[in-house]
Amino acid sequence: MTSPYPHLDRNRFARATQKIMQACSDQEGVNCYTYALIAQTALQRLEIPAVLRVGYAAWRVGPGRDDVVLHHPAGALVDTLGPDQRGFIYHAWIQIGKELLDFTTYQLRGKAEAMTAIDGIPLAVDWCPQFLWVSVQSSYKVDKVINGMKAGMYCYEPNRIIHDKLKRHEAYDIDEYHVDALLQAYAVLSHGDVQVYGPANLGVNKHG
Repeated sequence: MTSPYPHLDRNRFARATQKIMQACSDQEGVNCYTYALIAQTALQRLEIPAVLRVGYAAWRVGPGRDDVVLHHPAGALVDTLGPDQRGFIYHAWIQIGKELLDFTTYQLRGKAEAMTAIDGIPLAVDWCPQFLWVSVQSSYKVDKVINGMKAGMYCYEPNRIIHDKLKRHEAYDIDEYHVDALLQAYAVLSHGDVQVYGPANLGVNKHG
């Protein structure tokens, strides 16, 4: 399928997004909303109508029964928090027309390891793409992902309730500096690699 935005280099934009976030965010593995919000804003500056999506997601990373990473209440770790508590299960990504974009899927291996540390069940990670830029129609229902036994299946399920709940619990102001840096990195990467340094990869403001 021909892209309606041929001027956008998908691989280069994904690399730029990840380089900036890995330098600036010390919340690796739980920073999907920040990834999506900053990337959405950068894409909009490139005159691409990117839409922020928030809801639930699931990824089958291996063929075994337990080889599924879930950000979905269908999983064992469901949302049981009371109304006065801040944490809840969700995932955030971007949609452009009929395509969905997720620049955090490279984190799936680390998420699988974190799940194993909690419940002691090892996950085989045979599928951990650097990013996803795929048709919305390629997303499965969550039960298909859980029972599919085929690595590479995924579910993205927008949910207006969880979207509004997140907005009530968290106040996210877009950091224009990060957007500027992302677009600068995207431009520089057209000529070669670029090293990005920030609080996260310099060990500044780490939570201890």
